[in-house]
Amino acid sequence: MIQIFEKLFFKKRYILSWNQSNVYNLPHRKGYSINVFRSFNEFDDFISNDTIFLKRNRSFLKMLEHSEWMLFTITEEGKKELAGYYFVLISSNKQVLHDKFIIKPNEALMCHAFIYPQYRNNGLYKTLIKFSHAYLLKENHKNIYTIVEESNTASLKANLDSGLEYYEINYLVKFFGVNLLSMFYQKSKLILIITGKIFQNKKIYQA
Repeated sequence: MIQIFEKLFFKKRYILSWNQSNVYNLPHRKGYSINVFRSFNEFDDFISNDTIFLKRNRSFLKMLEHSEWMLFTITEEGKKELAGYYFVLISSNKQVLHDKFIIKPNEALMCHAFIYPQYRNNGLYKTLIKFSHAYLLKENHKNIYTIVEESNTASLKANLDSGLEYYEINYLVKFFGVNLLSMFYQKSKLILIITGKIFQNKKIYQA
């Protein structure tokens, strides 16, 4: 019942921020390789033929063709199958709006993370975070975030255990599944995002 209400009308989400020292101290799972892709054309053959991956990520794969997106994957060495992945949206020189959240220049947003069931409870998610955090820092993306719905307690726990910290709370107001209003506080300032426009400090910005 709660999930239906969240999907249709109202949703509370946590914005989590990556703490550099916490992530740096995460353990690294040996025996696995991590790759970074910026285009569908760069995929290995076994990824291109992974029907579950392709079906699950159809919309994200379309966005991967834009320069702001990249994909991190993790695979067990010697095996030609995905163990897990997630997508990252980066902002290099302009403000970007995604999922009703603002990503400013030199920031990044991790989203749509997934570890395949047979590879869970092996520390792979922490390994992915450790590697990608170092990678993004080298590319000068100093602030990195992810968004977790309040009802997704498993994801929230996994992210907090992986060195992420609470940054702010976001509220989404919907009308039968369509996002109408996104509201959150940033450094004690209220920000509203309504149908592609950002209301901040009594000013209106086009998202």
